Amino acid sequence: YESLYNTTGLEGMNFGSVDSISAAAVENGAKITWSSVPSATTYEVYRKLASSSDWQKIATVTKTEYTDTSISSGVTYNYKVKAINGKYVAEMSCDAATVKFLAMPVIGSVVITNGAVKLEWNAIQGADSYNVYRVEAGKTNWVKIGNATTRNFSDTTAALNVDYKYTVSAVSGDVESKYGINCKDAVNFGTITTITATPVSGGAKISWNALSKATSYELYRKAGSGAWAKLATVTTTSYTDTT
Repeated sequence: YESLYNTTGLEGMNFGSVDSISAAAVENGAKITWSSVPSATTYEVYRKLASSSDWQKIATVTKTEYTDTSISSGVTYNYKVKAINGKYVAEMSCDAATVKFLAMPVIGSVVITNGAVKLEWNAIQGADSYNVYRVEAGKTNWVKIGNATTRNFSDTTAALNVDYKYTVSAVSGDVESKYGINCKDAVNFGTITTITATPVSGGAKISWNALSKATSYELYRKAGSGAWAKLATVTTTSYTDTT
């Protein structure tokens, strides 16, 4: 005799899990990519702090990549992915992708002082130091010219009257942020080396040497031990102070 059996049967699907996953820091976050699973229609992306065991779902996507822009600078994260087909869910990817993201510094000011190009930028959370890069206008190869543990750097090697672009990266151990996107233009047009003041009718005439790349000059004045105050901005190499 044959026993009775359930003629309805059980639905099931056996499809593999994601078998490779990687993560890389990009301009605005971390880009996660993984191998495709043929039967998957969507993928769930999970994230946790490297120091935690608590996985959190952060996205559901149909492609095999995702850029996480909600992470903090200086923090290390782990990522895993699940393949989904309707109500069927594969196991999380066996391996986790790890990435430490560092935000890119933004140069706020560029000042030519004492024949050097002085740069200042914002602080980046998690950075131990900053690399400073320079490239001549019209060229594409960034050259590292220094490293600073503060938020400023003076380029004393900039050639006179050469147009440069500057950019800064954040560094933490062997991790470096992206660079070459937030840039500032600068030219070391030298320093005024000769200035004279001559009494004239009704005032004093101040004259100085020309700098070939300068488009204007700011004139400052002080009385005795008082503070310097800007007196005028001119496009010529002389000014008569009648005040």
